[in-house]
Order: sequence, then C-alpha cells, then structure tokens
Amino acid sequence: LLTQTEFNAVAPSATAPYTYAGLCTAITDWNTDNPSNQIFMGTTEMEQRHELAAFLGNTLHESGGFAAARECESDVRRQHRSIRCNVLQAAGYVAADKLFFGRGAIQLSWNYNYIDASLAITGDANTFCASPDLVATNESYAWGVGIWFWMSHLKDLNSVAKSSHDSILTDANFGGTVYNINGGL
Repeated sequence: LLTQTEFNAVAPSATAPYTYAGLCTAITDWNTDNPSNQIFMGTTEMEQRHELAAFLGNTLHESGGFAAARECESDVRRQHRSIRCNVLQAAGYVAADKLFFGRGAIQLSWNYNYIDASLAITGDANTFCASPDLVATNESYAWGVGIWFWMSHLKDLNSVAKSSHDSILTDANFGGTVYNINGGL
C-alpha cells in the first residue's frame, strides 16, 4: 500500500523515531492484535489509500513533518509536571520527572491517554507511565500511539461518536479526522 520510496517522497525530512520500518511494524502489530478493528484495511484499495493519506496528513502535521517526537512548548511541559500516571490516579506513583506532554505521531498527551495507549499497545497499563519517553524514542511505539489514537479515540461529531478511522471510512470526512484529534483543544 505504501512503499519505502513513497514514504520518503511524502516525508523527506523524517527522523527517528518516524521510520518506514517503524510504521510497518506498528501497523502489523495493531492489525494482529485487533483483527476486528484493523487500520488501512478498507474494503477497496481506494478506501485503504484514502485512510492512509488522511493518517499520514494528520501525523505529518502533528509531528512537524516527522521531525518532532516530543511536544516543543516548554510551558506545556511545566503544566503537565504535576500530573501522575496511575490507573487509580494516585499521586506519587511516578517520580516528578515523569511528564505526560505530547509525544508520538499523534501527540499523545495526558496521563489517562498514556495509560490507555500503554494497555492497548503493550498489554500493560504502566509501561508508558513508568517510561513515557518510550513514546518518543521507540519507533513502533511512536507510530503505535498514533494508530491507537486514530482507531480508538471517539469524538462526538453530529451526535455520533466516531474515531478518525470511522470518519474517513464511513463519511470520507478529512475534517472529521482533524476534529477528532484536535477538536477538544
């Protein structure tokens, strides 16, 4: 569906962790773990390419052209400094140096998103809580959190809760994908 050459043409300035191999691994891992909710597996090749284009367009924007694995705004980092990552939301679970600002292909923010993404991707809710920077340094996790958010985050659009995946496949609505990712901001 997407070759290394095509990826390089779309993202000529991509830097680690945004590699073609990492993207392929994250897609394979997601589709293996979620056989009834697969990404880029629409009923036609056109649907598959449409979703891939929408995903790449959004992730290119969110990551600064696949150059930024971490959110750059220092005020945001300070704001998130006191947030703890614990499935019970108990203060003190992690050291004060664990911050939950935006990281990954779709900038994963907030402790509850780190918990949910970690559980979906690693099978352990605490993996990204204990080491949030894995999302910015591990290729399959950087892409994986973007895929998780794309497939799992539901946003109410016209009184119907939809993921970005649903918005693009059922409505061919690129605007719906942008709203799903950034509409709550």
